[in-house]
Amino acid sequence: MLEIRPANAAYMVIATVPVARSPNEVRVNSITNTVYVSNWNGGSVSVINGTTNTVTATIPVQGRPPNGLGVNETTNTIYVASTNDDILNVISGATNTITTTISLTGNPWAVDVNPITNTVYVTRSNFNLVSVIDGVTNTVTTTIPVGIYPTALVVNPTTNTIYVANRYDSTISVIDGATNTVTATVPVGGAFPLAVGVNPTTNTIYVPNYLSNTLSVIDGTTNTLTMTIPVGLFPHGIGVNPITNTIFVNIQSGNPSVSVIDGATNTVIESIPVGLSPNGSTIGVNPMTNTIYVANSGSDTVSVLRDIIPTDTPTPTATNTASPTPSLTPTTTLVPTIIDQPRETVTPIAISQLPSTGYPPSNQRDDSLRIVVAVGLMILAIGIYYRRKPR
Repeated sequence: MLEIRPANAAYMVIATVPVARSPNEVRVNSITNTVYVSNWNGGSVSVINGTTNTVTATIPVQGRPPNGLGVNETTNTIYVASTNDDILNVISGATNTITTTISLTGNPWAVDVNPITNTVYVTRSNFNLVSVIDGVTNTVTTTIPVGIYPTALVVNPTTNTIYVANRYDSTISVIDGATNTVTATVPVGGAFPLAVGVNPTTNTIYVPNYLSNTLSVIDGTTNTLTMTIPVGLFPHGIGVNPITNTIFVNIQSGNPSVSVIDGATNTVIESIPVGLSPNGSTIGVNPMTNTIYVANSGSDTVSVLRDIIPTDTPTPTATNTASPTPSLTPTTTLVPTIIDQPRETVTPIAISQLPSTGYPPSNQRDDSLRIVVAVGLMILAIGIYYRRKPR
């Protein structure tokens, strides 16, 4: 289900997390709220707690350099391709340890997973192949020929379809996950596609074209190019939030940034500055928290972005205030009482309790009147006494 984004929302960098050297790919396990970063020159994978935005573990991998990443959220398993040494590392997300490695010749590059079928897909760029791996047995079940130099792929688990970006012939190979066959080859309308993303909800595929400075939009139902969107200089990687229907493209050169695209209108709505050389093919997205993670290869950091709704600050307004009315200052008075009459208690009134007239309520004025009359009678009686007193 798509979520309507508030009109006044804006993405902001809420944290910058130091990691190892030359961070590259970023993937997220939204179930555990854990972020995984492959460090190209660091020979490791950084594990980031998505709640605290701190590195909780650094996992050394076998082979160099750690490149493509895939995460199976259901089994909590992470897959890391060591491209030059032809190794796929299999890591347990529970223990942050390597459980096994799989040999894949031909420069294993990009990785993605179908969590529903527990199937792993890895591009072997030098051989123009995609290997299909059983996630239970960790064995290669088949290989699929694709275009020239495949360096990115993404899985739509809803349709069980795999999309492979072929760098040197500027096409997308469409693979049926049920038959492991290529069902279509789609020209992207740009040059040098280095990444590919998908929105499973709308069945739309997005491809950044590195040398054309555009983002291609492909209809997943018809496998046709519907439009290209101008973005920044050298768009390199991509991430998609299917809940908000928002696409994120990292812009490597010029002003290093992330372009934010509205999937409903196919327009760039924001550009967020990040660190140096954000050049990974995958931008990590946690759709549950609407948090985006961008690897900055030149800064050895990960920028954490979140959709922020600004809080409106009330503007003071002038109001007509009535001038205060004079108030009677209460004084302490000794009140004599007539013995034959029942004693009455008078409750003092604070000035703040007086009504706008400045006088007590009528019932309390009656009490005061009776007191004044009593005092007057006392004074009169005393005067008569002294006048009649013998001298």
